[in-house]
Amino acid sequence: MSNRLVFMFLVMHSLGAVAQICDRDTIVEDTPTERFLFVGDGLAIDIKTGLLWDRCIVGQSYDPEEDKCVGASIEFDSVADLLSVVDELNANSYLGYTTWRVPNLKELGSIVERACVEPAINLDVFPSTSNVSFVSNTPARNGSDYEFRYINFRSGEEFSSAVNFQPRLRVVTDANQ
Repeated sequence: MSNRLVFMFLVMHSLGAVAQICDRDTIVEDTPTERFLFVGDGLAIDIKTGLLWDRCIVGQSYDPEEDKCVGASIEFDSVADLLSVVDELNANSYLGYTTWRVPNLKELGSIVERACVEPAINLDVFPSTSNVSFVSNTPARNGSDYEFRYINFRSGEEFSSAVNFQPRLRVVTDANQ
């Protein structure tokens, strides 16, 4: 991260600002908008990875007229709750697909925009994303059944933790499904 971006982050954070901070002048974008193909209402295909993403956080819905996600995202209290919601999405053919899943850490990391913080994501592709942590299906390094790898989209950092802080979920499937 450049010194300039760190300085901007610290100044804006100390002022209580909530706007996304990006340094596209010195940091090459990881997830430029042209890397994504928008299909249907609220879906984006990542041309680089072949993944189809829900543009909104689980619990929200896409408003095409406003080009943003509306509603409250779900805060998960347990892995069982999270998996139950994914099963329900698939049973109901959510957005026309029945193969939604929790992304693995590599997939989730592929949408981190390292030129930006608060949040570290391309808001043109994933509108209304807040500074929250998202769960992956990748187990923590210690191998515990109850710990997974997460990405904090405030900064784009990866970490491990038990599911006790109410992470959010962004579902994914393969675009060729």
